[in-house]
Amino acid sequence: MNNVTDVDESHLTEFLDKLIIKHSDDAIYIFSENNEVLIESMQYLMANNISTILTPFSIMVTKDYKIFGSLQYFVKEKGAGSWVLGMFTSGSTGQPKLFVFSQQQINITLGWYKDIYDGQEDVVILTSMPITYNFTFIAGVLNATNFGGKFQHSEPEDLVSEIVYLLARGRRPILLGNPVLLDILADEIEKTDVNLNGLMIDSGGAPLTTQSIRWFADHGVEMHEGYGLTETNSLTHFIRKVTDKTIGTVGPQMVGVETNIVQVDGKPTVQLTAPTIGSRLSEDNWFLTTAGDTYLTTDIGRIQDGNLTLLGRSSDEPVNGFWPKETMEIVGAYLPNRCVLVEQAKSKVYLKFWSHIDKDTLQLIKKNIKQKLNLAESQVMYTVAEDGLLHSMKMRRQL
Repeated sequence: MNNVTDVDESHLTEFLDKLIIKHSDDAIYIFSENNEVLIESMQYLMANNISTILTPFSIMVTKDYKIFGSLQYFVKEKGAGSWVLGMFTSGSTGQPKLFVFSQQQINITLGWYKDIYDGQEDVVILTSMPITYNFTFIAGVLNATNFGGKFQHSEPEDLVSEIVYLLARGRRPILLGNPVLLDILADEIEKTDVNLNGLMIDSGGAPLTTQSIRWFADHGVEMHEGYGLTETNSLTHFIRKVTDKTIGTVGPQMVGVETNIVQVDGKPTVQLTAPTIGSRLSEDNWFLTTAGDTYLTTDIGRIQDGNLTLLGRSSDEPVNGFWPKETMEIVGAYLPNRCVLVEQAKSKVYLKFWSHIDKDTLQLIKKNIKQKLNLAESQVMYTVAEDGLLHSMKMRRQL
């Protein structure tokens, strides 16, 4: 039964019950290409206090996993520690790391989300990002379940029509929208001039230009930026209301969170103290490293008027006084309806877009970056990547 693929998945709960009885003291890695099976399995195991690891396919294939229908799972002795959920970082700054969280930590985060989303039964949280992404699973799946709303996973090309449908029926759609999805949404708005008044977007901490936020607002969309990491259980900051002081920032810290800027190698680095910081679990020796309440991130930032602005990553360098966030604002002046990732090395700027940009606009952008940052033509480079749903990843979280 453990390796049967041709099964009636209506018996999934029965199978999970047997798994729980047999492995009540173990940790179970879970993946399925069927989103409904993945969500049901994760939530059912967690509800039964099983230490459950949300596992991207790229990591599951490295395990000696077993199969039940579309469900892939791998069991390992749990070891020390009391935790119910494990999630992998993307690996964008190194190898993917596994962080684990207690039910109490999850409850704190879900309480924050219910508050900032005004979580009620009329809310529908939707996205196209993979379920194995921490933002999707925490802010989407667990959050909607917690306050009695609905989570909906949609194909990118269907998002706009489904949002329009929900608005017409008096529902409150909240889109978990990273830059890739925001570009798709902007395209549809421009093509159809659709009215999305009543839509709320949580960008999930992906830096946007102030011009982009205003562009969406001009089209009736309530855009909110926030900040959270896999290591911090998805949320530490959020903008409840966009004002002149908050626009372009990721907002103030949540209640119980403390944010400090510390100098690391001469760079102003974000350090967080929060009750939701996970513990690192090493897969090599299954050693649990309790992080405590304080975590030094790899993000560069500044705090002004109580609001955190993300300026770049620890791998970035300021170029003639400009951090990537400030360079991004130059791009936004010419492309308010497009997102961009800016990375900087010493005297070099790299721009990454997720949709087609016409040549004349690109030349204008390069010209202005060169002038304001005092760079040569060869020092400003760009790429256009249209091959994934996640905007900054080393590890693929989808098939």
